[in-house]
Amino acid sequence: MKISKETMNVLKNFATISNNLRIYPGNELATISPQQSIFAKATVADTFPVEACIYNLNSLLELFSYMGDQEVEFG
Repeated sequence: MKISKETMNVLKNFATISNNLRIYPGNELATISPQQSIFAKATVADTFPVEACIYNLNSLLELFSYMGDQEVEFG
């Protein structure tokens, strides 16, 4: 799947709240700060096919920036 620029912007904003992210199948993303004082939820244009856990969201976003417009496969 290709991740749109809008979804990438949401992920970048989520990375400022928490460095970890759990993605559930569908098009809704949510995160909570480690202190549980900030919660954010967004509906994005992209639909994620499977559940995925990201340990270091900033590193993943940096990798995406180097890759450019590439397909991402979740497995």
